[in-house]
Amino acid sequence: MISDQQLRADTNNFLIVRLVLASFVLVSHAFDLASSAYGPNPTPGWFGGVSLGHVAVNGFFFLSGFLVSGSFERRNDPASFISARVARIFPGYIVNLLVTILLLGLFVTSVAPANFFTSPQTWNFFVANLSTLLPHSGTLPGVFTQNPSMPAVNGSLWTINFELACYLALCLFGALGILASKSKFYLFSAAFVTFQVVWAVVGSGLEQQFGSALWVTAFARLSLSFFLGVLAFRYRHVASVRWRDLVILTVITMAYFVIGLRTPLVDETLRALMVAQTILCVAFSTSRKGLARLDHFDISFGLYIYAFPIQQTWYAFFPDMHPLWNMALSLATAIPFALLSWRFIEKPALDLNKQFWKSRRMPKTA
Repeated sequence: MISDQQLRADTNNFLIVRLVLASFVLVSHAFDLASSAYGPNPTPGWFGGVSLGHVAVNGFFFLSGFLVSGSFERRNDPASFISARVARIFPGYIVNLLVTILLLGLFVTSVAPANFFTSPQTWNFFVANLSTLLPHSGTLPGVFTQNPSMPAVNGSLWTINFELACYLALCLFGALGILASKSKFYLFSAAFVTFQVVWAVVGSGLEQQFGSALWVTAFARLSLSFFLGVLAFRYRHVASVRWRDLVILTVITMAYFVIGLRTPLVDETLRALMVAQTILCVAFSTSRKGLARLDHFDISFGLYIYAFPIQQTWYAFFPDMHPLWNMALSLATAIPFALLSWRFIEKPALDLNKQFWKSRRMPKTA
């Protein structure tokens, strides 16, 4: 059971969970981007065929579903909700894109800076990654072209469009009264499960015929974790945060994988449930002793969006670097960027948005 008191940021461990998840993505990418001499990423062997980064992203979407459901319930105003989501994502994201272009154009690219900054490819990178409608652009001119694995500039950004899609869907369903009505929510849940089952059956065939259908598979996977977060918040008063239940779920999952009668939808559902239960246990059933100081530094988003280009930069200068060294050096480099982003971009944007909506709710005097 999760009480309303435990939903306060200073009484749970969601912040540290987000930091851990962002660090897990960094760890997974250190292997993905390394020289082939170090072999493939070993983490899929730990999670039934998917990487640690895959599991961590699932965790982020579960957290988002849980937390933004609470945000919508508290605000009960679609405009205020959308404004808060925009303030949380876009200021830090825009600055990240500009800082990435500036620093890579000055210190990393193999082409002349003048050619780099006037190249259509450079500004297509900015516009396409910022847009929620255009496909993400992954490369910049002359950047990371000799890296051991790939020339991608920021392989973490692809999830942001899916996150925004989940926010918009939640806002729409909330505005239509689906989240507040028990019967409507049951119908929506049944429709969502039906979508998951149908896509699990026909999705692979459609992907082979239409490559663009790949985004539906990604959305199905990420929306599943997001939906579990929405469920956990809606039924928080009966949700389990007991470690015993996590152990039971772990045993069931391990037995399923050992038996070998696997299907992609069941695989992904069990992994998502495992991640969800682990997060709830850590967030609500673990001591906060020594963690209170972290409440003022929510650097998880900054760490997530800055880590990949920093990791690629280390590999650009040291192509044979061991993944463990890359993890350590990239984490040490990314944390200052994340702190600066939080202190001077993200937190001021959130404070400004909060002040705006607070002023609108204040009674007007004659």
